[in-house]
Amino acid sequence: MWSSKNYLLLLGFLIFAGLNLAAQDKTIIKNSWNTPGLAYHLNDKWAIAFKPIIIRNGDFFMEHDRVFADFTIKYKLDKNWSFQLLERTVIIPDATEQIWFFIDAAYKVSSENLPFSVGNRLRMHYGTEFTDYESIADFIRYQLAIHYPLKKGFTPIFTFEPFWQFNQLNELKRIRYEGGFSWKFAKNFKFGVLYRYEEFYNLEPDRGVNTIVSSLIYTIPRPKKKDK
Repeated sequence: MWSSKNYLLLLGFLIFAGLNLAAQDKTIIKNSWNTPGLAYHLNDKWAIAFKPIIIRNGDFFMEHDRVFADFTIKYKLDKNWSFQLLERTVIIPDATEQIWFFIDAAYKVSSENLPFSVGNRLRMHYGTEFTDYESIADFIRYQLAIHYPLKKGFTPIFTFEPFWQFNQLNELKRIRYEGGFSWKFAKNFKFGVLYRYEEFYNLEPDRGVNTIVSSLIYTIPRPKKKDK
């Protein structure tokens, strides 16, 4: 008999196959997001991270598009609740830098009786006036994420995230779907790969975006306390 793990993986495959079939009549953009990152836990509650995201597009992702320089401060309230402030500097060749801010509140649902955990994240997404565009969209985003830990640090991940624009317009602009895995292959190293599909709404022409997301994060060890 199949385990719940196999059913979950099959469900994820069918969802993403269906999304690709539904997108055949849309303008499809392909790109990659690649992140080499550093993280550091100040203590059991506070953590900081720097995660630059290098975005490439075109055939075989040979064309450089832009860089997101992300800096985060995260506070863990307890085993379920956490909060985060993210500052993103957007660096585009031959364009003025943009600055975005993200405010997150996250709640994790887990139980010894469940083989997986469910993450809920509410994100406020703000732009600033430092932009080449006449205005920048601000969003309320809700992410539902399922993490299914397996052996040897390997964890399949599925996420669903709608974007609701609340400045100037008041409408759904985008839904993001992701499927992939993270792998903690050493004590301080974590590698991840996700396939992301984004469906855009209220745009002409209709658009879909396929993205390969990869990351390699190193967590800097905290110095050991010296015995007095």
